Amino acid sequence: MSYSPNSETTLSRQHETKTFEKFGIEFRYGVVTDTEPEWEPQVGTGTGQKVVDWVQTGKMHTSSYVEFALVRDQGLCAGGKSLEMYSTADGPIMGINVKEDADEVTLVDPCVIVFDSKGGHIQLMPIFNVARTLRLKKSAIRTVQTPAEILIAAYPGFLINNRMSKHQLKPKVPFAATPELTNDAS
Repeated sequence: MSYSPNSETTLSRQHETKTFEKFGIEFRYGVVTDTEPEWEPQVGTGTGQKVVDWVQTGKMHTSSYVEFALVRDQGLCAGGKSLEMYSTADGPIMGINVKEDADEVTLVDPCVIVFDSKGGHIQLMPIFNVARTLRLKKSAIRTVQTPAEILIAAYPGFLINNRMSKHQLKPKVPFAATPELTNDAS
């Protein structure tokens, strides 16, 4: 008996590296795409109580995430530095990690990520009184992760505005924003 895998019912994980250049700066990031069985909740009754159980639909579900992001330029990021997102008590901060030690992380071109629920956009805002470099204490960091693809795509607009010193002490407009977001989840 021979077996040939069916792409519609086979688990898979694919790694892809994407690269783009904007304003003379190279952005390179890795995307992992997973294909797994799809599950959905099913409500039933058992021992007089409503019970939620999960059952396979027979379909496959594909999802993807960014596993790394690098920025390379002619300056501080000449060798390629990580673009990272930090969760802090003041909200999410994204920037290029140029130096890290036991106590702090030094970011260049940092921004605060603000979700505009009325307009359905994600805005990248300058940080008050920070021009190009932010030293962030590790004790202030809750989590570190690689930004999503949409944030990586929006970041060059913020970066070039910040490098041209268009930051303000009280910015009224974002330096970059994503297109309107939709949620296709059902």
